[in-house]
Amino acid sequence: MDLDKVIALFTGKNSQELYERHLAAIERLCQSNATGFAIKDLPKVQQILEITLRLLLKGVPGFLQPAVGLIKVLSKPYIKKTATDEFRLLGNISNILACIGQIFTTPGYPVELQLATSELLIIFASGYGQRPSLLDKVPPVEQIECGASARQYHTNQMLINSSGVLTAVVKSLGAAVSAGDEVLMMSLSLVASQISYFPENANALLDAGLLHSLPHLFAYDYRHPLTPVAVQLLWNLLDFAAVATRVGLVTTPASQGPASQTLGTTRRGKQEDAQRSSVQNTQEEAQQQQQQQQGEGQQGEGQQEECREQNKRVGDPTREPMAGTGREGEQTAPSGNADLGGSQGATFGRGARSRSPTGMRPPSSQPTSILPGLAHSLASLFLSDLLYGFRTIDKELRNDLVVVCSLIIGSDHPELPSPNPTTNSTQSTKQADLREQAELLRLCSMEFVGAAREAGLFEALLAVATSPELGLPEHEGLVKAWALSTEELDYELKQLAWKTVVAGCVHASPDDAWILLDAVRAWALVRALLAFVEEVPEAAPHANLASAALAAQRRWSPDQLDALRAAALARLHALAPLCPEVYVEEGGPEVLLRSLSTSVHSAHMEGALRHLHHLVVSKPSSTWASSLVGDGGMEGILGAAGAVSVLLMLLQDGSRPEGVRHCCLLLLAALCRTGSGSTGTQVRNMIGEANIQSQRSSFTSAQHTNQHLGNSLSSTRNSGPVTGREASPSPANSNLRRFRHEGGVAMVLSQLARCESADRTLPSPYTVAVLDVIWACVVPDRKNTARFLVEDGLDALLSLLEIGNRGHRAVGLSLLADILSNPRSHSFFHEWRSHQDQSTAAHLLLRIWKEEDNAGGISDKQGVLSNTALPLRGTGKPEAWIAPESLSYGTLLPGATASGTLKGKQTGAGHLGEWWAGMGQARL
Repeated sequence: MDLDKVIALFTGKNSQELYERHLAAIERLCQSNATGFAIKDLPKVQQILEITLRLLLKGVPGFLQPAVGLIKVLSKPYIKKTATDEFRLLGNISNILACIGQIFTTPGYPVELQLATSELLIIFASGYGQRPSLLDKVPPVEQIECGASARQYHTNQMLINSSGVLTAVVKSLGAAVSAGDEVLMMSLSLVASQISYFPENANALLDAGLLHSLPHLFAYDYRHPLTPVAVQLLWNLLDFAAVATRVGLVTTPASQGPASQTLGTTRRGKQEDAQRSSVQNTQEEAQQQQQQQQGEGQQGEGQQEECREQNKRVGDPTREPMAGTGREGEQTAPSGNADLGGSQGATFGRGARSRSPTGMRPPSSQPTSILPGLAHSLASLFLSDLLYGFRTIDKELRNDLVVVCSLIIGSDHPELPSPNPTTNSTQSTKQADLREQAELLRLCSMEFVGAAREAGLFEALLAVATSPELGLPEHEGLVKAWALSTEELDYELKQLAWKTVVAGCVHASPDDAWILLDAVRAWALVRALLAFVEEVPEAAPHANLASAALAAQRRWSPDQLDALRAAALARLHALAPLCPEVYVEEGGPEVLLRSLSTSVHSAHMEGALRHLHHLVVSKPSSTWASSLVGDGGMEGILGAAGAVSVLLMLLQDGSRPEGVRHCCLLLLAALCRTGSGSTGTQVRNMIGEANIQSQRSSFTSAQHTNQHLGNSLSSTRNSGPVTGREASPSPANSNLRRFRHEGGVAMVLSQLARCESADRTLPSPYTVAVLDVIWACVVPDRKNTARFLVEDGLDALLSLLEIGNRGHRAVGLSLLADILSNPRSHSFFHEWRSHQDQSTAAHLLLRIWKEEDNAGGISDKQGVLSNTALPLRGTGKPEAWIAPESLSYGTLLPGATASGTLKGKQTGAGHLGEWWAGMGQARL
């Protein structure tokens, strides 16, 4: 069909008012392009659409259905006439989307047309039903190496972003919320949900003001079809624009709602505008009468009072928005303005915040952001869904609500960057912005946790987390125990409940944290978590835990039980340091150690070992522990429970994975480490923390390791050397004695031999952990040191320094210095001879010093210091590249030794380049 003739029919002088012919032409146009318009024809189609919309606004009858027909055809995939149309003519698609967006922003268009436009955007945003399932990190379109469907989806999302239709959708949604048009709210929410799967579009929705309207979408019952769409939309925003969404929730004022952004696009909106104008006219008349009757006392006072009342009704921007109507006709209160939880939203624990008899907050504590109201809405939906929702779709919504709450709380917070006086103004401004952002994220977590606690969310989650394994009765109708089955959705809910409750305890404000921890103790959450960790119920410390563990094993399948055990260990890792007295009372140390002895799953063993190490490090010498165990401190509790014996048994078992043995070494060093007064403790603490991180990512380079440990050593050597004498009585001294009696010194020597025979090409975190155990378990104790020396431990340490990786030298040399502080070790030092060239230990140390001197440029050829102010820093640049390992990207370098050092400030890359060039010349 010739589009030029159609345009001429609409714009011709003699035919522009022949409306019946216009309608027939639009109908034929839609029929001839039923499969979609060509991309190159979109400018002409846009011109026809604009004329049709103008005639519709003009009030010409009969143009609504043709306009809807055009919109429906535009929702079909656009046809490419040439292979390059998709790339050359993207502007045509962007322009047609901008034209369609005017249907939302221009007052007067029928709702039916807006619904058809919303359906077009839903289809277009989903890539015509081919949206990828995983959009974690989306690369640019030109870098995507995938099928045509995924490329089409990303292209459509970028076109939506560039066309500006996002702003029109958000404004129209605000108008629909103000007018109470649920059908249009549903349609526009679906559009926003499809658009928000793309990170750039999610941020654009936030910039357009979507958060002003978002809380009002949750003001309906959980059975209302709008509620799942609103939950999905908020989940997308928290998933693809997490920081911006959480900052926006805490900074968007509650008083500024979508009513202030009404566009008057619906009939109800027009009626409200007319009512508002009539009230203003009444106000003006009252003011005129007031001026005329100023001398009359009583009548004037009555009119002034009437004017004040009218001013309140008209000019108050914080008036409550219109309440929505549920699916079955029940009237629901707007989010954040009433106690949506009812009796289920009662507070619990000590220090609960005061509330008015109607359930609202006192006037002095009105929320300043939309976050408290949103928290109450989410809690109310979860409580009602948990108690009355038994369909599959209800359970899915219930789990989605918990996920959204968990995302708002956040799993962690970025570290506050400390101000650096050497940074320039741009960097200082950036650091200040990051600190402000981190504070807002913390504020978001604390405010949401406080509001959700008041609404009863955490009490319901605790009921889910502990039922039915503990056999607790139903509490205030929060949850029906028989409704929680072992199906996939209920199995998922239990893990989500654990995670959300623990995250709330971690990120709550101090007042709310105490209340939540009281609830955790009352509901016995720690016991419920330990019940899944306990593998031998008959050996549980007390009967309650034994029955709970037996119920858990009988209830869940083996695969589910394994996953729940791993989740329980992860939650205990964060929860136990917050309430250690409850953890000890419930028998946590005994359960974990027994699990290490009986478990066959390496992942569970590593999780248990990391948990115990974190518990020891976070509570090294707590006052509460001395009242529970005679030794005092978490070290004494674990030592008395047999932790040293269990760890040594695991280390002697060669069949255990290296990750398990590595965690055993870290925990063993933490148990035996003495107080902060001993020499090298700060360095050893640093090594222990570095080793925890090294299990996920190994040391990047030997130079980085030496520099990092060297700087720490230089800042801690002022405390004085270890003399080998017994320290003051402490839990660690008892563990040192247990270490010696259980054969710990022999175990350390066997581990040193293992490290000496291991691959030396890369730094080994396992070797550093072995050295740390010697430093913490052998050096502080006189008898342990003597046994270590007699059994040739010093010989093994010097051999490791000679042939081991350079990344271990900083730790090994510091350990050697502490050992040599004992005069009885000097004879062993002088007797050592190298297995390679029979050199002495003194020659080994001099050779190491020379290598580091050359590598760091500390002195020149004449022996003059390069940096007299800070001699050990040298020139600050690599003066030489040393290759003690004969390995280069998988290729052995024949004869590569320290004598092959390159001078002249050459880097490692330059050395490799010259070596490859030399190899090429040799071949030629």
